[in-house]
Amino acid sequence: MDEKTPHIHAAVVPIVTGERRKAKKEQENGKRKYRKKSDTIRLCADDLFNRQTLIAYHDNYARVMAKYGLQRGVRGSEARHTSTTQYYRDMKKKNDALDMENKRLQEQKAEAEQELKRAKKEVQTEKLKGAATTAATNIAESVGSFLGVER
Repeated sequence: MDEKTPHIHAAVVPIVTGERRKAKKEQENGKRKYRKKSDTIRLCADDLFNRQTLIAYHDNYARVMAKYGLQRGVRGSEARHTSTTQYYRDMKKKNDALDMENKRLQEQKAEAEQELKRAKKEVQTEKLKGAATTAATNIAESVGSFLGVER
């Protein structure tokens, strides 16, 4: 839990007994190897980490972790990890594209603000014209009533 993504590191030391699986085949092919006693203890990842056992480990882990919402990866997937260099190259392209989009949106925002200012000015001008017309009408009526002119 010391990083953003919780995970586990396991160090496994596969200690097995018995002769190597490949020993007989190598001997038949004429390779000279030192023969060891078949009941000696030895380190061998081949017995624990072959294709079948790794698939079984993944299946079992997925079954146990399903209650936490984890799903098993696609069996037999040909997917490959992206290299760090490629990942950062892709991120730079995305960032550049986002920067361009941000710049375009900022320009649109500035244009919209200018348009809004102009529209507000026009509305204000129309209000002032309306107020001036109303004032002129009121003045004309006042002058007319002062002079005794009726409408």
